[in-house]
Order: sequence, then structure tokens, then C-alpha cells
Amino acid sequence: MMRQLWFSCFLVVTACWPPSAQKLLAAPRAEMDAGHKELLRTHCQQCHGADTQESGVRVDDLPLVIDTIAAAERWQKVLNVLNAGEMPPEDEPQPERAAKADFLDDLATAMVTARKLLADQGGRIAMRRLNRREYKNTLRHLLGVEIDVSDLPADTSPLAFDTVGANLFMTASQFEQYEA
Repeated sequence: MMRQLWFSCFLVVTACWPPSAQKLLAAPRAEMDAGHKELLRTHCQQCHGADTQESGVRVDDLPLVIDTIAAAERWQKVLNVLNAGEMPPEDEPQPERAAKADFLDDLATAMVTARKLLADQGGRIAMRRLNRREYKNTLRHLLGVEIDVSDLPADTSPLAFDTVGANLFMTASQFEQYEA
């Protein structure tokens, strides 16, 4: 009897687990609700649609998913002018306050998510080091000690900028040179 009860509980939990787990494990997306397109269609498209693009702004083809920097910049322009009350113009019909507030809230949330997603595009993070000049100056300022930096890893050519992070990566052998 007890074994059947445990087995039944296990089946119930297993049957309910996948949908809830999928929601928890789903990657966040910066996406606008398709219903918000109606607000843009009603209050913006007449001046910023396929036929007319005042100020070079077109809203009828804004992607609902904000997954590129270009899409984020376009949506940011929409957010800025609506927040500032610049659009729609005063002589045009205005959206209802609740609809506008809902739109702005959703757009602001989507933009925050987009900023996080677009900022983290993967890639390798290299351990940075100070160049010879920075290292020498740091030790002089902090400890009052003058050192010879010729034994430290070589920097880029003297004609280039010597503080470019991509050129100041650190290998294990270079780290050992710093420790010595």
C-alpha cells in the first residue's frame, strides 16, 4: 500500500515537472507583446509607417523580439519620445493613459532585458595586465619604489597605443614573470 502511494506521488510529480521546469529553464527574451502593435498602428503609423517616415522613423516594421543592437536602438527611440511626451503630437489623438503606461512599462522591461542579453554576447574574457609604463608608475606611486621594467613582458610597438586591452592579455608564463 505504501509503495503504491509513493509510486503515485512520483508519477504526479514527474507528470507535472516538465512544463514547470521548461519555464524555469527557458532563456529570457526581450520581446514586446504583439498586442502593443495596435497602439503603434493607431497613434504612430500615419506619420511613421511604410508610406511616410517623418524624421526617418518607421514603426510599422519594428520587430517584436529585440535581439539585435539595431532593433534595440529603434525601440529606444520610441521609448524616449513617448516618455518625453513628444509623440504623438499634441494636435493628434492621444492613447489612453492606461494603455500608454502599460506599453511603456512593457517596453522598458523589454529594453532592460535586451540590454542584459546584448551586453553578454559570449566570447572569451582575457585576463588583463598593466603595461610596463603603468606597472612602473603604479609601484612608484604606491610603494615609492623605482624598478627596472625591462624584464617584464614586452608591450606593443611604440607607435601604437600601449593601453589597448586586447594587446595586454596575460599568459601563465607572463604571470610567473610578474611574480618573480
